[in-house]
Amino acid sequence: MRILYGVQGTGNGHISRSREVLRELAALGHDLTVLVSGRSHGAPLDLGPGVEPLLREGLTFRTKAGRVQLAATARHLSPRRLWQDIRDLDHLHPQPDLVITDFEPITAWWARRRGLPTIGLGHQYAFQHAIPMPAGNVAGKLVLRHFAPAAIPVGLHWSAFGHPILPPIVPQLPEPSTERDDQLLLVYLPFESRTAIMQLLKAQDQLRVRVYGHPAGPPAGPMPKHVEWHAFQREAFLDDLGRCGGVLCSAGFELPSEVIHMGARLLVKPLAGQVEQDANAMAVQELGLGWARRTLDARTLSRWMESPRPEPRRWPPVAQLVARWIHAANWQDVGALVRSCWQDPPSKK
Repeated sequence: MRILYGVQGTGNGHISRSREVLRELAALGHDLTVLVSGRSHGAPLDLGPGVEPLLREGLTFRTKAGRVQLAATARHLSPRRLWQDIRDLDHLHPQPDLVITDFEPITAWWARRRGLPTIGLGHQYAFQHAIPMPAGNVAGKLVLRHFAPAAIPVGLHWSAFGHPILPPIVPQLPEPSTERDDQLLLVYLPFESRTAIMQLLKAQDQLRVRVYGHPAGPPAGPMPKHVEWHAFQREAFLDDLGRCGGVLCSAGFELPSEVIHMGARLLVKPLAGQVEQDANAMAVQELGLGWARRTLDARTLSRWMESPRPEPRRWPPVAQLVARWIHAANWQDVGALVRSCWQDPPSKK
């Protein structure tokens, strides 16, 4: 088939997940056109060998100091540009047989406008079902439902919660080290201020801390000896993930899924005002997958790092199963796909 695949480029989770599915679809012989929107200028982008995506501005939220900035988001929205990007897809040649969107609005709305079959594949589509969600934030819930609509929504989560929801899609990861370093803490908080991060970490001199991927880079001034500040380097991060004691991160979906898979302690801080992250934080606690805190302090961090370390969990090969299901073209039967993914619960190793 000719497939148009839309990827929301904000953060690394959508990219990582889509890379796995694209590789499997390519191996089955499908003709793929990839569109990425919402990616910050100059941010690294790796969707696999030979994938040269179309890049568009799309829609994304502005954040500051760990909180969504609605006014700034509204100021930077360009509905005219979005509509033009949607209409420009009319010039694709040849036209696709199927559109897949990982919460990417341009491809989703274009497919709806053209009446094309559309699969929504991503964590956000799990929120079409009655799963753990915070009260209030009606605007945020409307965004989850209507931002990138799809005729066939296929959600991903850490539990099916009794609904047709798939397990996470995680990339091929190294085996966890048999010699864990319980004093090694990884930090990925790209939406928080550098000052707040350093205030939290400077007293943790009993730990070795590695901060990864903050878009503003390291803060000015002398760095405490126990803290290192790194750009996001995937291979180095995965090497550390396989042997660290814990990961402190925002309450996204892809990175916590990898942490759970690898068996490190997980502490999530949801991005304030972002309903998806609030819901993920709830799920982390309800499912016993880690800790979730809206505010952080040195005592909480120390207690968490001293808590029992969980066993690694193994999710099934979801990307491969999804690609085979797409290849079979029986897309209305989502139940069969869900059953194939959850036939065994996530295994402990």
